[in-house]
Amino acid sequence: MAEAAEPGSGFNSKSVALRAQKKILGKMASKSVAKAFVDDTTGDLLDQMYRLAKLESGNKKEAEKLVKDLVKIVVKISILFRNDQLNRDEIQVAEKFRKNFRSAAMTLISFYEVDFSFDKKFLTKNLEDCRSQLHQIIERHLTPKSHGRVDHVFNYYADGDMLERVFQANRDGPFGVILKNIVDNLNKLMEEGSLVMLGMHLKVPFVQECTNTNLALVIGCLNYCNSLLYGLPTSYINKLQWVQKAEARLISNTMRFDHISPVMKDLRWLPVKYRILLKPQSNYNLQSNTKHLLLDLPNKTKKTTGDRAFFVAAPTLWNALPHELRALSSLKTFMAWLKTHYFKLAFVL
Repeated sequence: MAEAAEPGSGFNSKSVALRAQKKILGKMASKSVAKAFVDDTTGDLLDQMYRLAKLESGNKKEAEKLVKDLVKIVVKISILFRNDQLNRDEIQVAEKFRKNFRSAAMTLISFYEVDFSFDKKFLTKNLEDCRSQLHQIIERHLTPKSHGRVDHVFNYYADGDMLERVFQANRDGPFGVILKNIVDNLNKLMEEGSLVMLGMHLKVPFVQECTNTNLALVIGCLNYCNSLLYGLPTSYINKLQWVQKAEARLISNTMRFDHISPVMKDLRWLPVKYRILLKPQSNYNLQSNTKHLLLDLPNKTKKTTGDRAFFVAAPTLWNALPHELRALSSLKTFMAWLKTHYFKLAFVL
């Protein structure tokens, strides 16, 4: 049986081995090494992040350095976890990191799948929270150089202007293809029931049956021709709202009696009521001949069915919008701001 180190000697074999392991593997940083510590899908995700940085920055060396720094972070934090080096407080911070990263991943997917929904401020805040928590996790264990690597990675990938350029690029172009691959990888991780980030092996509790197809099917059905639902009694709309809430509970593994509104807020999902209000205005001519940018309401013969008619509903909803929204001339900008406007109304922001 090996002798224990003398008390007060300051020597610990396990610590020496741990430092050597971190140093050696840190120098061997590559995507193939990272795949030994995380799953293959996360490795593919790293490849897509490299391609994104290379294309967006136009600098191959910078893209390589970004991914190499990310891989070194993956490797070193994975070692810390595998060797049980984190104390209770750090594990609690790691759990907060997991939740924030889950929120960021779900938000990114939602922004990609729902047109005109990108919110730069919301996404960058999530990523900046992840950065701060990551610094707290490695504070006792890694050097200032490792903190610099964390900042290098987040300074680029959490940059709001860069994210906005990528999300607003043509979906059929190179940015669109890379973004689709990133979203596909995130969806695949969720389908498999885990979302592993930075080697932490923290499982995100997604239900196995919640596949990408299931999510697309439900959201697609809620959006399909839903302008026809405008003006229906609340009792009918509530039935569809229950479906949306059930889907949010399914993909986030939220318990039946837990509040679901915070989850829908994290997902950036508009409630059904506001999804319906988006449609008439997205199809209506934004031009107006009056100085107040208001539209005249046409005459109608029937109260209930008349109010639901498109030629009545569209100007009614248009006139209810703030003046700064009505003054926009770009449909793309208008739709993005309109969703933000309804999101604030829905969640009282």
